[in-house]
Amino acid sequence: PEHPNGNLQFYTVFLLEKQNADGSLHDRKPKTTWRVTRANRTKNSSTPVEIDGLSPYTQYRITVNAANVMDGVELVSRNSQWIEFKTAAEVLGSPTDCKVDKEDVTSLVVGWSPPAPGDYKVVHYKVAFQSRLHYYQSVKKTPGIFEQKNLLAATSYNVTVTAFTNDTVLLSGPACRMTARTKGQVPGSPTDCRVGKEDVTSL
Repeated sequence: PEHPNGNLQFYTVFLLEKQNADGSLHDRKPKTTWRVTRANRTKNSSTPVEIDGLSPYTQYRITVNAANVMDGVELVSRNSQWIEFKTAAEVLGSPTDCKVDKEDVTSLVVGWSPPAPGDYKVVHYKVAFQSRLHYYQSVKKTPGIFEQKNLLAATSYNVTVTAFTNDTVLLSGPACRMTARTKGQVPGSPTDCRVGKEDVTSL
């Protein structure tokens, strides 16, 4: 404070966490409330305070008041102005159990499972197939099995699956990578087969 007016003893830090009206976090809705999550009191008049145990990608507000002691009576100041901040998003993991389930002439079937559990919500997966000449990309809402059709026969593809979160900027984690190859196309049977000439030792 500019004017301590006594022997400054400690500060109290109040932390509020943004929530939706229904009490859920991370779901962007217009009606929100602020819940007091903690009030940290410093041991002395030292100003640096570290607050840990916060949730990733969450909006917070913080305010501070000061207290001194005069004639044995604790006197508390008004709260400071509110400071609003947002914690960083948790690093999203790579999809797991990625595998090529089936290789056909013009299609490939791949499968995967969600990333390791974390404080985030995966909104979709991007599945990409890339060869030397072509690139195919699709978006899938849920993990599981995906078939990419209309590929080139007898061609190698680098396949990637990437998870994206519900953040405004759609943060993505590292992709899981696979290599697959479509089968060669079996030629059809010859047509118009006939004997053109019959000789003594040849046809």
